[in-house]
Amino acid sequence: MQNLTKVIFIVIFGGILLLYYDKFGMPFVGATDLVKKEHQPFLNPESYSKRYIENDTGQTFEQFESIHETRSYNVYVPDNLGEGKHPAIFVFHGAMRTGASVVERWKSNADKHGLIIVGAHGHNKNWGKGTDIYGLIPALVKDAKSKYPIDKDRMFMFGHSAGALYANWATMRYPDLFVASAIHGGALKANKIPLKSIHDKQVPIIYILGNKDTVFSKWPIEKSARKMSKRGHDTEFVLLIEHTHWYYDLAPQINNIAWDFFERHID
Repeated sequence: MQNLTKVIFIVIFGGILLLYYDKFGMPFVGATDLVKKEHQPFLNPESYSKRYIENDTGQTFEQFESIHETRSYNVYVPDNLGEGKHPAIFVFHGAMRTGASVVERWKSNADKHGLIIVGAHGHNKNWGKGTDIYGLIPALVKDAKSKYPIDKDRMFMFGHSAGALYANWATMRYPDLFVASAIHGGALKANKIPLKSIHDKQVPIIYILGNKDTVFSKWPIEKSARKMSKRGHDTEFVLLIEHTHWYYDLAPQINNIAWDFFERHID
C-alpha cells in the first residue's frame, strides 16, 4: 500500500511539474534561449496600400502528383542564375491568395542572391486540409528538385499568415528537408506544439510580427516561439514596431530579415 502511494505521488507530482514547465517556460533538455529583437519598418505603416493584386510575371506554373491528386506551384528562377545547384525557398501564401503572391514578393531577393523561389498553391487558397498534411511537402520538394537545379542542402521555408501556420507545422514535421524556416504574421498555437520531438534535428525558425498586427497578436506568437525554443529549435522572435499584418508593402524588409536568418544557418 505504501509503495502504491509513492507511485501515485510521483505520477501526480510529475504531471504538475510538466504543466508548470509548459506554462512558465522552464527549460527542458535540449532547450535553447529565445532571441528577441526589434526593428523599425523602412516604410511608414500609415502609407501601406492595403491593396495587392497578384502578378505572376516571370513565373512558371508547374503540376505534380501528391497522394493521388494533382497539385501545382509557381516557381521563379532568375535569368542570371549561374550553373550548378542553388538555394531554394519554398514559400506558403496567406488565405485567399495563391503561391504567385509570395513568389512575386521574393523575386528581388532571388535576383540578388541567386535563389529559386517555389510557391505551392493551397487547397481552395488555404492550408492544412487533407493532403496538405499527408505528403504534400515531400512530393512538392521532390518534383521541384527534379525540374530545377536546387541544392538539397540549402532549402528553406517561408510562410505568411495562414502559410505561417503551415510552415510552423512543417518545420517540426520535416526536419530532414529544410535548413531553416521563417514565418510572418502567424504561428501555430503554443498548445498545438508538442514539447518533445521524435526527431534528432530541430530546424531553426524565426518569427516575424508587427506589434500592431490585429490578426495575430504579440503574446500568443511569442508564447509559440518560446515553445519552439524549449523543443530545442534555434528560435528568434522579431517584432516590427508599428507594423501590422500587411505583408506585401513591407515584404522587402521582411524577406531580408528572413534571408539573413537563413544565411546564418548555412553550414
